[in-house]
Amino acid sequence: MKFQWTDRAGVVHELTDHQAIEQERQQVRAELLALRDSITHSDDDAFLAIHEGMDRLRARFFVLQEDLARFVRHEAARAIAVITKIDLQASFIGQLHRCYDQHAQRRDDNTAMCASPSSEQIDVLKQQAIHDGKPTPILATFGEAHAVLLANPATCRTPLHSSAPALEWTDRDRHYHQVRDLRQIEREYVAVARELALLLPKLAADVPIRDNVAALQLAHVGVNRVTVLERTMNRWSAHVIGVVREEDVAFLDDLEKSDGRNT
Repeated sequence: MKFQWTDRAGVVHELTDHQAIEQERQQVRAELLALRDSITHSDDDAFLAIHEGMDRLRARFFVLQEDLARFVRHEAARAIAVITKIDLQASFIGQLHRCYDQHAQRRDDNTAMCASPSSEQIDVLKQQAIHDGKPTPILATFGEAHAVLLANPATCRTPLHSSAPALEWTDRDRHYHQVRDLRQIEREYVAVARELALLLPKLAADVPIRDNVAALQLAHVGVNRVTVLERTMNRWSAHVIGVVREEDVAFLDDLEKSDGRNT
């Protein structure tokens, strides 16, 4: 979604921010204000010529004002698309977390584990299957559905065991954590996504520009935090792979040192 803008020389630009528009607006404003003395003190013939030039500048100034408004609307529409995507991912994460909460409540109850899969499990497995380009698994029991969640790295949320090194992470309140469970980071992702979703009404095209601008400022902060969290979650994935790799190497080292009977 690129914003196209034509400057006063007729050159078309694809803008990612409003600075070029604002710069020309300030230039035209300065040129208009510079006409004050000439407008005030010129004779009638000179005034008419100056007035004609002023009319052109004034028309350009109002066009630039409209261009700035169009840019804000464009950025608001782009923010809506980004926030909607984030909100969908947060909704998926929230459902996935509920699946694990349900398992924690049922794991010691054989009857509950043998019951039908929960609606959250069905939704999560369906969405993940679509993402993976695979058929949606049809499972008979809650326990079977949870086993499928655990088997897919994208939906596995098993914490690191106590002997594995934790991932260092600083939350948005600048509190430091030793993370052993990805859900700790994902909970902040969901919280930020909810805050962003609350901005959607103020980003709509039918609200005043000033509301768009205020919402865009807040959205910028929130989306930047989501970007940081996404990088952190990718770092978690790399960390987990590193832990597993070290465990495999340690096993092979032990196997090499023995005949395997004590491994």
